[in-house]
Amino acid sequence: MEQKTGIVPITMILNLIWHIYVRKYILLKIIKIFIIDQKIGINVSHLQAASGFPWRVMDIMASNACLVTDYHAGFKRLFGDIPIPVYESASEAYELCRQLVKDQSRRREIVLQCQETVANKYRFKHLLPKLEEYSGVTLHI
Repeated sequence: MEQKTGIVPITMILNLIWHIYVRKYILLKIIKIFIIDQKIGINVSHLQAASGFPWRVMDIMASNACLVTDYHAGFKRLFGDIPIPVYESASEAYELCRQLVKDQSRRREIVLQCQETVANKYRFKHLLPKLEEYSGVTLHI
């Protein structure tokens, strides 16, 4: 079988363009729609998680989405008076989300307060000194 050299079939070039550019474009659109443009971020804790809350809560609070969550005892202590929408049932979660999608100013105010709290208290730069204190190990220079 003779191997051709120096000639690249147009189908290979088009396939390469598809894989590199079109897939990247589609992926970026998906990220924008489902992550960046997300209006509501719902937290549903695992039934076995009796204390604490998932890291997803902080991720949502730092994003442009409004956190809607089930109740957690530490919220008041950690987040103060931010009016984070809390639900007790699926129907209540649905109703909260419906209201927040309609009320952009309320949703935006909650988001801004959440972002500010995370930026001022719960970034890694705030956690590192506490980890050093508890462990007795210097983790930075």
